[in-house]
Amino acid sequence: MTERERSVALLVPVAAILFIPGSGGQGVNTRLISIFVELLVGLPCLLVLSANLRPAVIPLRSRVSWFWALPLLISLALAFQLLYAILGLLIPVPEAYNTLLWQSWQSGSPTESALLFLSVLLVAPLMEETFFRGFVPWLWISRFGRRGSLIVPALFFALMHLNPWHVAELFLLALALGLLRDRLDSLVPAMALHALNNLLSLILLQSRASGLQTFINPGPGQLPWLAFLCATPGVVWLFLLVRTPAHRS
Repeated sequence: MTERERSVALLVPVAAILFIPGSGGQGVNTRLISIFVELLVGLPCLLVLSANLRPAVIPLRSRVSWFWALPLLISLALAFQLLYAILGLLIPVPEAYNTLLWQSWQSGSPTESALLFLSVLLVAPLMEETFFRGFVPWLWISRFGRRGSLIVPALFFALMHLNPWHVAELFLLALALGLLRDRLDSLVPAMALHALNNLLSLILLQSRASGLQTFINPGPGQLPWLAFLCATPGVVWLFLLVRTPAHRS
C-alpha cells in the first residue's frame, strides 16, 4: 500500500468517530461514551498516522510569538461568539434545543462534568484539527488546490456537527481555522482557537441565567459595544492573514 492508501484506511474509523456523535444535545452518558471511543480508537489512529507521515502534514511546531498570538486568538474567539449571536437573529435556534443542551451539561456528576469539559477543551480540538486541518487537506490538495483544500474540509466540519442551526457559523469558523494552519504553518494556533471558542461557548452556556450573556447579547435594540471593541483586533488580524501568502510546505 502507498502512503496515501494507508492514510485513507486509517482515516475511515477516525471519520466515523467524528461524524457519528455530532454536537447537539446528547445526554451525559452518550457524550461520555463518545469520549472513550475517541480516546481508545480515534486518537491511536491519529498517532499512527502522525508517526508515518511527513511532519509538514501534521505541523505541531509553532513559530508564532504567543505573547501577541494568544490575545489575538482570544479576540478572534470572541468575534465568533458575536457572529453566532448575530446569525442567531437570522436563523433562530429553538429554545427547546438550547434548554436541552443546557440540561445535558447540568445533569452529570462533577466527575462526568470534568470529563466533558476535558473533551470539549482538549480532545475535540486535538482530534478535529488534526483530521480536518491536517490529513484531509493533505489528501485533497492535489485535486482541489490550496483554496479548495480549505473550503471542502470546512464544509465537512460544519456538517459533521449535525446542527442545522449552526452550519453557517461553523463553516466560517472552520475557514478561519484552516487559514490559521495554512498561513502560520502550524496546527497549534488552530487548536488553540478551537479550544478558546469551545471554552467561550461553554461559559456562555453555563451562565444563561447570569449577566455574562449580556456581554455578547445585551437585549433588543442594544449593541454589545464592549464585545465588538474587544473582538476588533482578532478580526483585523484574520483579514491580514487572508492577504498573507500561503506557506508552501
